[in-house]
Amino acid sequence: MKNNKGITLISLVASIILLLILAATTISTSMNAYKQMEFEGSKAELEEVQKLTDEIATDYQTYLKENNDPNKKYADYFSERYGNGTDDFSGKLLHANAEKISDNLKTKHEVLNNAITTHKDDVFYFTADDLKAIFGLKGIDPVVIDFSTRIVYSVEGIKDSESGEIYYTPTDWGAKPKITQVSQTSFTINATKIATREAQISTNPAKVALKVSEVYIKLGSGNWVKTDDFRDISTTDKTLIRVSVKTAGTYTFKIVDELNNSYETTTGLSLN
Repeated sequence: MKNNKGITLISLVASIILLLILAATTISTSMNAYKQMEFEGSKAELEEVQKLTDEIATDYQTYLKENNDPNKKYADYFSERYGNGTDDFSGKLLHANAEKISDNLKTKHEVLNNAITTHKDDVFYFTADDLKAIFGLKGIDPVVIDFSTRIVYSVEGIKDSESGEIYYTPTDWGAKPKITQVSQTSFTINATKIATREAQISTNPAKVALKVSEVYIKLGSGNWVKTDDFRDISTTDKTLIRVSVKTAGTYTFKIVDELNNSYETTTGLSLN
C-alpha cells in the first residue's frame, strides 16, 4: 500500500511539473507570436505610409504644373492640399526637428543624415498625431519622409522578435537591406544629341549592381523631379542611362536601383 501511494505521489508531482513546463512553453510561444504579430502589423503600417508617400510625390508634380511654378516647395503643397492655405508646414521639416531623430537611425541611414542639408525642404518629420490629423492614418508611430527619394523611415524602428534586428524602412526587410549612397564622384556625365536632346549617364564604377528603377533630375538649384523619360541601355559591364531633357541648363542627376540604393552626381551638366 505504501509503495502504491508513493508511486501515486511521484506521478502527481511529475504531472504537475509537466503541466508547468507545457504552460511555460505555451506562454512563451504565445508571447513570441504576439510580438511577431506586432512586428508584422508595424511593417504593414509603415508600408501604408510608403504608399501615401508615393501618391503625394506624384500629386506634388501635378501641383507644380497647376501653379506653373517649379519653385513651390512641399511645405506650400501641404498648406494648400492638406491645410487651409495659410497653415505653416515648414515647422514639420526634418531640419527643424533634427534633435528628435535617434542616432541609431542617422548612423544606419547616411542618406537620411545627408538629407538634412542636401535637400532639407523635401524631408519632413511627422508625429503620430500629425499622421492622424493630416492624413487620416491612425496608430502609426512617428516617421520621417524624404520626398526627394520617396523613402519612409520609422523614427523609433521596428524590432523583429525572431532575429532581434531593428528595421527603419520598408527596404530594410527586403532581400538585401542595405541602403547606401556611393561616392558622389560616381558618375561620368556626357551630353549627346540623338533625335532629341538627351543626357547620357555612365557610372564609375562601371556597373550598378542592379537594374535602375528611378531617375531624378535637378535643374540648377531647383527641386529634384522624378522622370519616367529615360532609357536604360546598360550592358553586362557598363551602366548607361539616357535621359531626355527639354531645355538647356545645368543639370544634376540621381539614379536609384531596384533595391533603393541611390547614386548621385555632384557636378551639373551644361547643355549647349
